Amino acid sequence: MTPPGQAPGEARAAALPLVGDHVALDFTNTVDWRDRPDRLDHLPSYEILIAWARHAGLLDRAEAASLQRRAAREPALARSFLQRALDLREASYRLFCAEAGGKPADPDDLATLNEMLRQSRQQGEIIRTGGGYAWRSTAETEPLARPVELLAQASSELLLSPELKRVAIVRGIRLRLALPRHQPQSPAPLVLDGELRQPRQGSPAS
Repeated sequence: MTPPGQAPGEARAAALPLVGDHVALDFTNTVDWRDRPDRLDHLPSYEILIAWARHAGLLDRAEAASLQRRAAREPALARSFLQRALDLREASYRLFCAEAGGKPADPDDLATLNEMLRQSRQQGEIIRTGGGYAWRSTAETEPLARPVELLAQASSELLLSPELKRVAIVRGIRLRLALPRHQPQSPAPLVLDGELRQPRQGSPAS
């Protein structure tokens, strides 16, 4: 049953399984049968993209509602940002598939991601909140760009993370972080003169 005030497409997007163990991979998994003529894209509109972004934990309720209202006032602009998000999704998918398959990435896909990053809001400040601290942007950017910015940042963070080596293709269509292989427990790391160092295997930790 569709929740009150939510369109069927938004409800479906808000119920998609998040199986990638990373939001950047969950985003690439919002397409079924990607290489088939009858492919199913679960993000056919900006409003549905926002519903999914909230489902994935990228947006809170207030921010999602604000973006939905702005998208209703600026439908053409919202469609343009949806297309940017979909371009980012496909570029990220190919980048991660290349890594999982041990193949070189296409420079065009990396250029697509970098273009999104260059257009994201970078200037900002840390503010005090009730539960601690938060980041507040001071850049004058279009609010509808927010989901694209967050998703581009998520993809870039995974590409720069050691977790990238765990990206795997599941059943030939979906991406997720594979479980790490069992390894002998490593000695605790040392912090010497402010530098993190890893003891050699078999050596005492102190």
